[in-house]
Amino acid sequence: IECQTADYISKGMDEETAEEQALKDMGDPVFIGTQLDQVHRPRPAWGILALIIALSIMSTCLWDYAGMRNLMPTLIGLAVMVLIYLLDYSFLAGKGRWFAGMFLAFYILVALCFPYSVRGKMGWFGIGRWHFSLEQLAYLYLPLYGAVLYDYRKEAYGGVGKCILWALPMPFLLLRLPDTSDALWIFLSCMVLLSVAVVRGGVQVKGKRVLAGIWGTMIAAVSGIFAVIMQPGQNTFRDFQKARIMAFLNGAPNYMQEAAEKLLNSSRLFGAGNAAGQLDEQIAYASYDLATMRSDFAISLLSARCGKVVVAAAVALLAVLIVAAFVTALRQPNELGAMIGCSVGIALGIQSVVYLLNHFGWVPYTSGYLPLLSYGGSGAVVSYALLGLVLSVYRYRDIPMRKDKKAGHRGIPA
Repeated sequence: IECQTADYISKGMDEETAEEQALKDMGDPVFIGTQLDQVHRPRPAWGILALIIALSIMSTCLWDYAGMRNLMPTLIGLAVMVLIYLLDYSFLAGKGRWFAGMFLAFYILVALCFPYSVRGKMGWFGIGRWHFSLEQLAYLYLPLYGAVLYDYRKEAYGGVGKCILWALPMPFLLLRLPDTSDALWIFLSCMVLLSVAVVRGGVQVKGKRVLAGIWGTMIAAVSGIFAVIMQPGQNTFRDFQKARIMAFLNGAPNYMQEAAEKLLNSSRLFGAGNAAGQLDEQIAYASYDLATMRSDFAISLLSARCGKVVVAAAVALLAVLIVAAFVTALRQPNELGAMIGCSVGIALGIQSVVYLLNHFGWVPYTSGYLPLLSYGGSGAVVSYALLGLVLSVYRYRDIPMRKDKKAGHRGIPA
């Protein structure tokens, strides 16, 4: 229409008449609109949605079979997922820094004004009997960081520096909880996402040199920080954190990981591996409450209650879901959808990898969450919210983004 209007104006028509004639040349609006709807209509990600539903049902049934109801967090999470899915994710275009800044301000506000202690740990915020994990909430920063990367897509080395600076506030806030492990994983996730943007050409720099600089600097910085804070007299880490790291480096077993290993080893392929009393004794061996076992070591607990095969099938479904999220993102024609989709895949993927490393004692013990499979409400809501973004990205993958002349970015038409 714009090209035809310009052509008519060049032939002497005034702008209003030229626009009217160009619209008439398009033909019947209802017929043309119907044809365009068939080409550019939103497309639900039926495959990903089926995976999510199957995994949700399986997880709920496993916990119910194990005698622990986890239906309500699943239903709330699904409702959040549907709400986010129906949103047009392109509202983040050109506003990533604003939304990221607002999220950081909200995070600080709830952490300072509504602190909540769970089992002696001040890593929560809450009002009344309702409480939410600050550790899990932090992972919602990653999609916003993806939108920040999109905002700097036209800048060169200065833009890369700004992106690195935007990766620092959330890890710093987590260190103040203290939550060293999640601070490290979220910073690592931001660097991976920045690397994806560089490889895809999302920033105007030469890929190999920038990637080498980013990862070389990060490895040197993290190594140097750990070398300093592990020195005697340094109080950046708590004493128990230092002791946990040193025990791991010295090969000392962790009693929680030992308890999980006992549960896993005693599991059968199908059904409960032990009598209820014996299983409860093994859980009590950890000298910790059941809440920790069903979150940090859900695989072992569910395997002991339900059998190894069904739990392995659930973990395999989760792996397929995470891969599907990455594939959806990398096939996106627009950079904003790609960055948001990749951020979700990275968030779910790194949580899963760290969980498995922790579960089998390959890293110093820290609290963890296996998306959609661990017991609990905060992690479920965050995981489903992230999946809602992936579904939204897929939904609009065939709709070309329009140029917004005022904002200077591309957005998806309603």
